[in-house]
Amino acid sequence: KSTVYVCLNSKWIKPVRNDSLFGFCTAARTGELATADSIYTYVCKNYQWSTATKNDVLGSCTKSNAGTISTYNGTKYICKDSTWSTANTYEAHFGFCTADKENSFALDTTFSFSPYVCRNGSWKTATKDEYLGTCGSANQGETKVYVHTTYVCDSVWRTFSSVETKFGLCTDAIQDSIAKLTLFDGRDSVHSNYVCQEI
Repeated sequence: KSTVYVCLNSKWIKPVRNDSLFGFCTAARTGELATADSIYTYVCKNYQWSTATKNDVLGSCTKSNAGTISTYNGTKYICKDSTWSTANTYEAHFGFCTADKENSFALDTTFSFSPYVCRNGSWKTATKDEYLGTCGSANQGETKVYVHTTYVCDSVWRTFSSVETKFGLCTDAIQDSIAKLTLFDGRDSVHSNYVCQEI
């Protein structure tokens, strides 16, 4: 039975399984990554394929890529303070809370639909008052949704009435418009008409 050898780095080396999968690890391929399946990643290093470490896959964590989120072995990591750290739930969803995001909001559309605010390098749950902000002459009629509840700026932030929930706000643009509401009571239907008028 014959055995095949390959000349690498001035030595005769017997090929192993990974050489068959990825080809030979030569000097020109140093640092190259290869994946045999969906779990393990290998790196070409010192003329042989080795299991890749976190830093092999993610690369260096420097000021130039601070805040970057990357995945290694199914876990999300974030580059901060020159180190790859496991990203928490909020960082994984919203990214790193950096200085340029200070006081900005992000909405959790996966779980609670709660808004979060970036403060002092971390994401915190935003209170209703924080998220809604000021209600004044500049934003009269503006609507915002806070945790499944719609609020309207009407001198102060207030919730929609049951009629507004069905038809929307009664604004100057639709004054004297008529909306019809149909309710079903058993087999009979009851119709009610509403008119948009200034009170």
